[in-house]
Amino acid sequence: AEVATHLADLGHSRIGLVRGPDLFRSSAVRGQGFLDALAERGIPLDPAYDFKGAYTFESGVEAGHALLALDTPPTAIFTLNDDMAIGVMQAARDRGLELPRDLSVVGFDDLPMAARVWPNLTSVRLPIRDMGRMAAEKLLAPMRGVDPAKMQQPDVRPALVVRKSAIPAS
Repeated sequence: AEVATHLADLGHSRIGLVRGPDLFRSSAVRGQGFLDALAERGIPLDPAYDFKGAYTFESGVEAGHALLALDTPPTAIFTLNDDMAIGVMQAARDRGLELPRDLSVVGFDDLPMAARVWPNLTSVRLPIRDMGRMAAEKLLAPMRGVDPAKMQQPDVRPALVVRKSAIPAS
């Protein structure tokens, strides 16, 4: 939802989505969450802007070329992982576009590489360390005589890390 809000607040309405493979539950959950958030803002996803990737850099390049070759290409593209986002950025450069002036890109996972590419990639960060610690505590709780169902759930929501790759639509 944060990505849709961020891009809408920047004035983007032609937004592309690069999903992961169907066999990954994360692809369905992330994709549907984004679509629902767009719909709440009155922004429908043009079916031509919906691309199935493979969670790889190469599939991001392929998606970027396909989306940017459209008669009316998107002004922003959200990919469901950072590898594909960096691939989309490469495709934009291959086509002579200047990032982020000509295209805003947002990824998901906030890999270390996201802060190293140029422009620095805006990305969704999952609190993986907190999630792992919480899972370990629940697994170990019965050994300490604690009912895992009664343990307090920490806040482990994703957070948008805003960097330089998404700017207002021109």
